[in-house]
Amino acid sequence: MWLRKGYETFLTEPLQEILSPVDVLFANLETPVANKPVPTYVLETFHYNAPVSYLESWNQINAKKVFSICNNHAIDQGMDGLEQTANNLD
Repeated sequence: MWLRKGYETFLTEPLQEILSPVDVLFANLETPVANKPVPTYVLETFHYNAPVSYLESWNQINAKKVFSICNNHAIDQGMDGLEQTANNLD
């Protein structure tokens, strides 16, 4: 889910311990991860976007990761934001 802040620590140590033994992790990425300004105001939160650094947290999990980007926020940053999200995941 999209977060305003705390991108580096949202995968807490207890959560990492639960997820670490799995071979493959499937997750719904409920936010674009596009190279655009990240919203900070309440009225902007209907158009999610997370910084690329959000994805770095997932490197703490050794499993193969499969992210679904097919959801109601997929094009919050437009079609170019969707393409950037796919590229950033690669």
